[in-house]
Amino acid sequence: MPPVLIDQDASLESILEHLIHTPTQLQRYELTAPLAEPFEKMIDRWLQTQRLEVDLWIQILRATVLVGAADDDLDVLVDALSTTILAENGNNREAGVYLAYFGNKTPGELKRPVLGGQIDAMAAFVEPLRASTSPALRALGDRIDTAVKRGEGATKGLNSARQRNREFRTAGERKAFIDALNELRKSTYGTLAGMPHKYPERNLPNTFAEQFYKRAPRKKASTADEEPRTAVELAAKIAQIEEQLAALKERYTHILATEETAARDRIQREADEAALAEAEKMAQEAQTRAAQLRAKLGR
Repeated sequence: MPPVLIDQDASLESILEHLIHTPTQLQRYELTAPLAEPFEKMIDRWLQTQRLEVDLWIQILRATVLVGAADDDLDVLVDALSTTILAENGNNREAGVYLAYFGNKTPGELKRPVLGGQIDAMAAFVEPLRASTSPALRALGDRIDTAVKRGEGATKGLNSARQRNREFRTAGERKAFIDALNELRKSTYGTLAGMPHKYPERNLPNTFAEQFYKRAPRKKASTADEEPRTAVELAAKIAQIEEQLAALKERYTHILATEETAARDRIQREADEAALAEAEKMAQEAQTRAAQLRAKLGR
């Protein structure tokens, strides 16, 4: 049985187990030892790929920290804005200026989203605050403007880091490495599988090639010992899942739009066909009535 292809979502740790198993087994036999060299070279490529993956994890982690810090800064300013407005308006939450910024939301509700909607909401505060007659509110407008821009930069940085990681996994070096390894595994298997026929004097079993490949390929987090064990690994796993979720959402949106368009087209076609049938019926009735009138009038 040919070796199972290594899945693109497999962890590099599990891939290394496969990568070490095959050349180690190959080197046990004089006949197969020459086939080990390409796998040994692949180990160097694995190390390079792992380094790239760790670097991307670090970028995502750094960007995540900056997003959290920017969110904290904005949360502090939400409280400062609420406190300042209430202090200047007799602690009246029904005051027009308070409602202008918070509406029916509490400060806690405004702070709840991690950036995202909070940035958009607070970006709209800047110009009105800067135009305020209150020096304290004008000062808050400048601080919020700075914090919003920092938050936008942090969000952009995180999105960029995730995109680089997504490209690395789906089209970059990680995918290229796994594709190359799978090709090497398949071609080597073909050579090994032919040896029992090529060297009949050695009495090699028909299953000779099987021993050179791990029999139970594991996917990332498929067993307990594959679960993330460190904060870095867990953050990477979260980032991976978020990227997969984003891709699924994008696909869902596309498919939903396609289905909705098809449904609208079908409904419109059915409506047009019904209208055409009704028009043809009315036309037929009109023709019949016209014929009757012409007969009556002798025309």
